[in-house]
Amino acid sequence: MDKKERRNRILDILGVFAGGALVGMIWMLVMAVIIIGQDGLSLLQAKDAIEHRFVGEYDREAQMDAMLEAMVDSLGDEWSYYMTEEEFQASRTRSQGRYVGIGITINREQKDGIHIDSVSSDGPAQAAGVQAGEIIRSVAGESVTPETWQACVEAIKGEAGNSLTLEVQGEDGSLRQVELVRESIQSRLVSTQMLPDQIGLLSITRFSQGASEQLRQGLEELTQAGAQGLILDLRYNPGGQVDEMAAVLDQFLPEGPIFISRDAKGREKVKNADADCIQLPLVVLVNRESYSAAEFTAAMLQESGRATVVGVQTYGKGYAQQSLKLLNDSAIHISTSCYYLPSGRSLAGTGLTPDVVRPLSQEDEKRLLIGALPQEEDAQLQAALSALLDGM
Repeated sequence: MDKKERRNRILDILGVFAGGALVGMIWMLVMAVIIIGQDGLSLLQAKDAIEHRFVGEYDREAQMDAMLEAMVDSLGDEWSYYMTEEEFQASRTRSQGRYVGIGITINREQKDGIHIDSVSSDGPAQAAGVQAGEIIRSVAGESVTPETWQACVEAIKGEAGNSLTLEVQGEDGSLRQVELVRESIQSRLVSTQMLPDQIGLLSITRFSQGASEQLRQGLEELTQAGAQGLILDLRYNPGGQVDEMAAVLDQFLPEGPIFISRDAKGREKVKNADADCIQLPLVVLVNRESYSAAEFTAAMLQESGRATVVGVQTYGKGYAQQSLKLLNDSAIHISTSCYYLPSGRSLAGTGLTPDVVRPLSQEDEKRLLIGALPQEEDAQLQAALSALLDGM
């Protein structure tokens, strides 16, 4: 083979590879259109144009966060939201019932300071004298403003064993410096108390991992102490995990279906209780802040005839959500299924109407939230006690 033939042969081979690469690129483009559609390609096109043609400076991470947040917000679903990587990690930690911090829960609506809703027993904050209703004005020397609020909240968490300085404003307006040491804290999700007349009080703050086991232990303690009736307090409970909710209901209900869900494709799942359950008389307390799993638990116990419900009309949530991790380690928390009582009834938009409607004043609601409402002044708890004793 002479030089000319070898050259032509090489050109033929290169042509085959070039043609194959072109076909491959076209095929990939076709697949991209099929998979993400014209709208998806438009997003990529806009991002590419900004990256290569925009003459100013910008934060690429902030841009991506804003794009993803806007995408989820456009759903118009109040239960769906976007989480940055840091927010997603914090959410996962909360769902596991353990976190590093100082032992407080905060109001996430007010951003002029870190408003403390409650203080965990035996945590660093309680040991340092921090109280519910107070406001953190600075964290490690950084003033808390609407612009720095999220960063200050993250700074409170830190690492276990590290010290932290807070400036705390008391309810009288006075400011003081508080020194704490962060700890790894196991959330106390269920608290118990024996009330007069052998009535056991169980309060579930959230249906996070471990709630059903803590409830089981609480029920054993109360029954061994001679409880003759039970009050289940779900006020200010924001909900949580479906599996934990089902395991809680299983402890109160006989064998049978207790929860039905349907996903976007119409596929149905049913959760059932077994035959083993506690049979003491039961009253459930709810308020407007009893959401999701808490609201459903009360509705299921009411509909089954297992419990009397006392409180006020609940909000009406009928969708279950999932947190879906994205490639950049952020996540979208979106509604992925509708849920129903075994009767087929949904709570969406209607909520639960208590058997005994008993509102609290705004002042008493605030005191209840921060743990400052004496039980004898808690009209809802007193109504629950009356309903329970009348039925025993």
